[in-house]
Amino acid sequence: EAAELAALERCLANSPATWRVVVGHHPIVSYSSKHGSQPELRGIREVMERLGATAYFNGHDHNLQHVVPVMKAPTPGGNP
Repeated sequence: EAAELAALERCLANSPATWRVVVGHHPIVSYSSKHGSQPELRGIREVMERLGATAYFNGHDHNLQHVVPVMKAPTPGGNP
C-alpha cells in the first residue's frame, strides 16, 4: 500500500497536466449499501487533495453515484 501511495504521489507531483484525474477500482467514498467506503483508501484521498487532483473515477459499486467532495477542489488551471 505504501509503494502505491508513493507512486501516486510522484505521478501527481510531476504531472504538468491542468486536469489530474486518478482512476481506481474501489471507491474512496460510496453510498452503496453493499460495499461502502473503505478506510484503507483514505491515503489516496489525502494525496489527491494535497497535490490538487481534479477527479477520481472508479468502478466496483454497480450503480451510478455523483459524490460532491467535502474539500474545496482546486480550479483547473490554478485560477481561483
